[in-house]
Amino acid sequence: MTSLGTATAITDDDYNAMDPFLRIIAQDANGVDTYSNEKAMVGHLEAKYNLILDQHTDDYYVADNAITVDLKALGKKDGITQFIGNGAAAAAHKASHSYISRYAGGTESLARKIWILKLTALNYAGLREAEIGSKTAFLMAALRARWVALGCYSVTKQDTSAEYNEVTVVNGTDRFYGPLVTATTAKAIVANLGKYSADFQTEFQSEKHGMKYVTKHAENFWAASESAFRVRNHHFKNLKDFIASYTSLYLRFLDSAYEGNFTWPDGIDMYDVFRLAIHPFKLKALPIMMAHFVAYGKIANAAITRASGSPCGCATITTTVAALDTMKAEPWWESFSKVYGKTIDEAIDYAEQINDDKFSYHMSAGLYGMAKKTTVTHKGKTVTIEEAKSRISLLASACQGMINALEVAVKNNLIKKFALANARALEKPAAANPLLSARVTMLVTAAMNMIEDAEDMATAITNALPTLKSDKDSAKEEGKSGAA
Repeated sequence: MTSLGTATAITDDDYNAMDPFLRIIAQDANGVDTYSNEKAMVGHLEAKYNLILDQHTDDYYVADNAITVDLKALGKKDGITQFIGNGAAAAAHKASHSYISRYAGGTESLARKIWILKLTALNYAGLREAEIGSKTAFLMAALRARWVALGCYSVTKQDTSAEYNEVTVVNGTDRFYGPLVTATTAKAIVANLGKYSADFQTEFQSEKHGMKYVTKHAENFWAASESAFRVRNHHFKNLKDFIASYTSLYLRFLDSAYEGNFTWPDGIDMYDVFRLAIHPFKLKALPIMMAHFVAYGKIANAAITRASGSPCGCATITTTVAALDTMKAEPWWESFSKVYGKTIDEAIDYAEQINDDKFSYHMSAGLYGMAKKTTVTHKGKTVTIEEAKSRISLLASACQGMINALEVAVKNNLIKKFALANARALEKPAAANPLLSARVTMLVTAAMNMIEDAEDMATAITNALPTLKSDKDSAKEEGKSGAA
């Protein structure tokens, strides 16, 4: 090797350009730029999509002005119902938190209107600069402004985790946003939008996606996003294989909430609203503000019902129990429960614990500000969630096999139709043990084909059902048998 040669002169400007990166490489486990499983799960927005706030608004939302709800209590099975009507929890919440923020600039309606208009204009300008179309940019901006005014940002502001910060705070000296920040009248705000002013005025007045539309739907859009993240661990995935599924999820929620009287605005991508617009408010704000809106009667009853949905990460258990619950009316249920009753009781016990502490059992519990629970208990025995899921997946596989056999029986005119819709609910939980499912199908089908030799179908089914063993355990036993 030759020498490195003469040292190169490094100017202060050169060093200053390197300094931020020198700081990055020394970060510990809590560093903003290090990889984190939770950060990976929640994802990040590009800075160009950040929520834009003026300095005064950001300063206003100190802890004393924050909306608070105990997520431990809210996460219980009946947690959300405590906020309905004139109950004690709802009354106490409303006594402590006004429905819409009392802006520091004054409580008069005019001052509030100017404030919300300014927030809308700031975000509209930023989103247009990010090359989002006028209609979509306005709906996103107006929803953000409305959500800030309703207090959603008061929860976000208290979460000081820098790695999740997707808010840009601007003041009157900002070259781009400054004229909007300093404007004090509606006319000046709209005028200072400059090249975007004409489009802004058009969108503002639109019946299909303008300010009137936003004022009507802001709370239930928020509730829809809360529900989606709780059950799927994502606001909205825009990958090819997921777009249709998430679109259907949101449309079902909103159609139910508005009793079939809801139309999504043409030309606006749901991803832009349910991820880009809402993401900067962070996860913890979703359930807290959902409860706040329920307390004030702003969430549709159908939407409140969905607040009892099980947390993402435990679906193998909770979906299996929910599916089994719908099957209890089937004539073959007694046969099935005779054989697998102990495991059914175990699954129900686990599901009860999970659904009674939703946010602690959620796979993103830390992002809700909760200590993550990783175990469940049945009759004094504590097991990890993964162990419980493995055990209950056997039950799901047996049940799936049972359903498959009954479907064959229907086709062969041995029995009448039954709730085949349950099969779809169990497909994922049962996928871990396909051979067990197939074995149950084969044995039950054979038993029903010889129904004349059995006292009745219930007896035939009970006698045909095998013990619960995973595909892996069955393979081990077969190996031992072969070796012998």
